[in-house]
Amino acid sequence: MIEYGKYHFPFEEKFMEEIGFAEVKDHKKKHKDFVQKMDHIALQMHQGDNVLNSEILKVIENWILDHILKEDQKFIEHFVRSEQGAETMTRLKT
Repeated sequence: MIEYGKYHFPFEEKFMEEIGFAEVKDHKKKHKDFVQKMDHIALQMHQGDNVLNSEILKVIENWILDHILKEDQKFIEHFVRSEQGAETMTRLKT
């Protein structure tokens, strides 16, 4: 999951910049914070520290509920309302 985020986040951030999403800086920080949390958990596990599955699941659950279902929707809505989004939607319908 950590590696996928490190691959996916730059793609998503570039897309937000290209569509002129005003909150891209804040969104990038949220990505960075999530990667740091996951890296910290991975390091704890590698060092043999006890990491509760519930702790890991809570981080992932919060990410899905707060970030993917709320924060990511903001730039998607921005894209759909934009001229570029309208052109893309028209092209997809044909």
